[in-house]
Amino acid sequence: MNSETLSERAVIVNLSISQWSAAKSDKKVNHEVAKQHGNDENMGNYRKTLVAKEALRAIKEITAKAREEHYRVTLPWRDTGDRVLSSAGYFAYAEVIRKIQAEFETAVDAFCANYPQFVDEARVKLNGLFNPADYPAPWEIRGKFSFNFEVLPVPDAADFRVQLGDAEVTRIREQLARDSRAQVDRAMADVWKRMSEVIAAMSARLKVFKKNPDGSTEHPFRDTLVSNITELLEVIPILNLTGDPAVTQFADEMRASLTKYTPEQLRNTEFARTDTAARADEILSKMSAFIA
Repeated sequence: MNSETLSERAVIVNLSISQWSAAKSDKKVNHEVAKQHGNDENMGNYRKTLVAKEALRAIKEITAKAREEHYRVTLPWRDTGDRVLSSAGYFAYAEVIRKIQAEFETAVDAFCANYPQFVDEARVKLNGLFNPADYPAPWEIRGKFSFNFEVLPVPDAADFRVQLGDAEVTRIREQLARDSRAQVDRAMADVWKRMSEVIAAMSARLKVFKKNPDGSTEHPFRDTLVSNITELLEVIPILNLTGDPAVTQFADEMRASLTKYTPEQLRNTEFARTDTAARADEILSKMSAFIA
């Protein structure tokens, strides 16, 4: 797949979320502990929680949900945090991320409104460890939180224009094209990795599962053994940036062979387990030719 085609079929997205850590190292406690035990102060680090964990729970859960969705439908691009997203998946991605962003802002507003109360509660709970200097002022705390996602075009070597002379322009275009190909290869390797991991997990768990005559089980598995595969199959068309027919073919095989039984059927029927595990191994064997 060339860079021109990629620039038409995908965008670069970057999700950036920051939040107040609500934790602080206490040098005084470190010193006291080191003095008590006769150890080097640098060998320990006491960190105190500045507000009750429940105060920030909603914000942390929303942040985790945003990151999970972001990574679910995007692929690695650069080490800077950029991810690549197919144009086909952009509008659904943007809709979900904007909804989560609204939830984040609401949760942050609620935390900030109650921030003075949380500090007062910490004053009691921390007692002698409470230090007012550890806390941002009420008018500063809102600035400790942010939620942004940026969308950028994929660099296109064909669109590179600058007055550097024909030879230098050609060299830079070739470098951009090589870089784009390398990043596409990296992204597609992640697709193969995701597929192989859920298949290998299914094979391994089904082989060790055992149902005893008394109805008890050994090495039980969760329903996610199957749902992880079905959920991945839902996003494969979005993740398949290059339109690789092999990815589509293996996705079809996974759907036909690995999701035909429900988790309960797999638990209750030995044939279902052995059949599915064998099919999983067969798919993995064929897939090995496509995984570097």
